[in-house]
Amino acid sequence: MYSNVSLLGALALACSASAGITTSFQEIGDPWQQGGLAESVVYSSIPGPYAAFAADPYLGAANYSSTMAYNAEQLLSFRFVGGVDTADSSLRFTFWNAAGDTQVSTFDVTLSQAGNYIWTITLDAADNILAPQNGWMEVTGVDGATGKWFLTTTAASVGSQVPVSGDYIHAFEMTTSGVPAPGALALLGLAGLVSRRRR
Repeated sequence: MYSNVSLLGALALACSASAGITTSFQEIGDPWQQGGLAESVVYSSIPGPYAAFAADPYLGAANYSSTMAYNAEQLLSFRFVGGVDTADSSLRFTFWNAAGDTQVSTFDVTLSQAGNYIWTITLDAADNILAPQNGWMEVTGVDGATGKWFLTTTAASVGSQVPVSGDYIHAFEMTTSGVPAPGALALLGLAGLVSRRRR
């Protein structure tokens, strides 16, 4: 089954998001809608069928390969299937480099509705949340919040992901700006330099 390997504790190089983040949700049984403009969706594995582990403060981590043109791009929206057990609880979304040893960016989101849905998180450009072209994405509860991040057996339609268990991969979608974020290439280059110097 799923290995509960935490990627916490690495060097943080980007800041957390501010209050410019908005959320919306749709019922899991509703017809699936693509989250962003087709040309800017760089990773997508939203459609079911779904399965999930028991609710926990650690919702999981998934590696991914996207179709981004650059090493890192600004994240404009993020969709995932799951939710929190208690309304107005917060989840933390953290992006790591491909090796999983350097944090690229993180942001917290308060979900107004308890239960499991297809959530769409729209980010404010001023928050400058960077997602690496290929990396890891981790979801954890804030202050002990518990929730679920659903798995799907439907292969990614944009990009790819290594299965968590059997044929299951985490259900999420990323839409980016399609251009390198200011300082993104330097940020990831610095992360690589720090990583090499520690060896």
